[in-house]
Amino acid sequence: MYPKPIKKVKEVLDSYNITFEWEVPQGYRDYYIILYNAIDEPQNQKSLQVAANDTKPMEKMDVIIDELKPGELYSFRFYAVSHNLRSEGITVQTRTKPVIDSVINIVTREQETKTLGIKYTPTPQRSVVFDRYRFQLSDPSVPAQEKLFNDTNRLVLFDNLVPGRLYDITIWTVSGGVSSVPIHRQTRLYPEPISEIRSTTITDTDITLAWDKPQGEMDGYEIEYQDPVGHLIKNVSFEEVNIFRNLKPHHNYTFLVSVISGYDTATVRRSRPPF
Repeated sequence: MYPKPIKKVKEVLDSYNITFEWEVPQGYRDYYIILYNAIDEPQNQKSLQVAANDTKPMEKMDVIIDELKPGELYSFRFYAVSHNLRSEGITVQTRTKPVIDSVINIVTREQETKTLGIKYTPTPQRSVVFDRYRFQLSDPSVPAQEKLFNDTNRLVLFDNLVPGRLYDITIWTVSGGVSSVPIHRQTRLYPEPISEIRSTTITDTDITLAWDKPQGEMDGYEIEYQDPVGHLIKNVSFEEVNIFRNLKPHHNYTFLVSVISGYDTATVRRSRPPF
């Protein structure tokens, strides 16, 4: 009597191996046979024999097939064998996860406060099968971008972003809808500078400066000026109106105001000077 066939197979994907799980069928079986090959290489079929190990019906069998190629589409056919009689087979086609082996360089510029660039080196194709790269920012309102594997323009630009915002960046390779384990990067855009500084009140020893809050995300302002003997004075303010007292009468002061985003963090950015 032919053994009962395997009904359903589940798989857990990795880049170089796949773990298969199935429910042990009813009846007696000596072992299982798995025949498999890359879809593009049907002539290069391999086989794996797995002992039944006294498993009972309804229990689970787990098998790992390794030494596979990342991103490759494979065909697997599973049989139960009893007294040299082979059950009907069940076929599973699935793909290993691709890998990504690219050097990633994030490009931000003071003058381009709404643009983020991603430069990447190509992932070598000698050891992985994939059809495109995918680039995604942490902001769900920003659509993901994709590049074909053979695109020679290896610069991706995201425009119309929020100045001063911290973005998480995720990069994958994709093979037939299966994504690699991603590369993660993080960067902050430069904040938008203030457009104009106004002197709203001036006396012999005091001056009040004011400006409009710029667009985007920011935490405060860094204000620099030199005292009468040439010492550089730096202050951090979180307000758009600031009063400077006890200045030297009739001395010419120059104030430089930079916008700060990510204050007191490792990703702090300062805007370019407004003039």
